[in-house]
Amino acid sequence: MKVVLFFSMLFFICESSVAQIRDRDWFNVVISDIENKISMNGQQFNYLVIRAWAYHSIDSFKNALGDYEAAIKIDSSSHEVFYRKADLELDMGEYSMALRDINKAISLNSDSLDYFITRGVIFEKLNRSDQALSDYNFVLGKSVDNKLALRNRGLLLCRKKDSLKYGLKDLERLLKIDYSVENLTDLGIVQIKNDLFEKAVQSFSEVLNIESNNSRAYISRGYCYGMQQKYSLAFHDFDKALQIEPKNPLLYREKGKVYLKMNNKVKACEQFKIAKELGLLLDSGLLENCI
Repeated sequence: MKVVLFFSMLFFICESSVAQIRDRDWFNVVISDIENKISMNGQQFNYLVIRAWAYHSIDSFKNALGDYEAAIKIDSSSHEVFYRKADLELDMGEYSMALRDINKAISLNSDSLDYFITRGVIFEKLNRSDQALSDYNFVLGKSVDNKLALRNRGLLLCRKKDSLKYGLKDLERLLKIDYSVENLTDLGIVQIKNDLFEKAVQSFSEVLNIESNNSRAYISRGYCYGMQQKYSLAFHDFDKALQIEPKNPLLYREKGKVYLKMNNKVKACEQFKIAKELGLLLDSGLLENCI
């Protein structure tokens, strides 16, 4: 398969630049190097695929799409190119196109579990949750500890009230496989959305045991304390977050919600005003308190 050379070619082409450039400029160097290769060698498959990847990495979606389509014209049997093209279209919000291309990738290679996970994500974007769940179940049937499938299925099940307990089991099981800030945060957010404030406090406390300067964890735990009417603990956490990240608009929104819980609309609206000034769009339900 031609695309097997993808990463080795990328390293070869950009070897001299890797040590010096680490950010967006690095991808521009990749693109420039590839354009030189193409001008010398013609529209070669591997060069097009690498340049498409680089374009995608800097959010130049139209150029990336053009290169993938050109590569497919050269070789329409590469399942990886259809997969990468579907991933690009997913980022573009072109979900029907992404579904078409991921289905093509699966038809060419049904052994890659990543393809089924990606299709599950696309199905979710298309509000076809039953089909998404089917894909995640398929992956977990093949690989019981697949972290991404377990996370996606857990979050999907948690969005359905009648399957919340099963989703929570998935997320709790995921933590046994991968005890991380990201997974603890996912679990904590789900617990907040379902008014499981005591459990959410525990989740965000565990986050803070790993990352003591995690402002989001302080904000979220502070909100949970507020909803439990533990106001001194709530404002202690908000003060901690303020010291770490004073311009985080979520801090002021959540602090405002706690003031509403305390029936202090004046202070709540002061916090909402700051959140808006920092660029956060607030729910109309919150702003109604400030009319």
